[in-house]
Amino acid sequence: MPVVCGGSVGEGDEDGATNECYAYDASAREWTQFQSMAFAREEHAASVMPDGRWFITGGRDLSTTEYWDPSTGLFLPGPQLPFNESGHCQVTIDDENVSAYY
Repeated sequence: MPVVCGGSVGEGDEDGATNECYAYDASAREWTQFQSMAFAREEHAASVMPDGRWFITGGRDLSTTEYWDPSTGLFLPGPQLPFNESGHCQVTIDDENVSAYY
């Protein structure tokens, strides 16, 4: 099931980050909103950990991270990054390591 979290909403002066998350139901052909992330994020990155949780990092002017557990639908705080991170990519290396790069 495709999932979309965060991004930029609005136009011009109304432009800004969002913390909203949506899942797509292909059979119903509709997006359904579910629990929001703790922080509004745009230009962030996410990767799936081996246990199925998503690890979401950074975003414009953010050094925060969080985990999303699709089995519970809950977002939980992750470790603080040492600096703001945005516009990056990341990949899961193994059970405990994620590599973020530009």
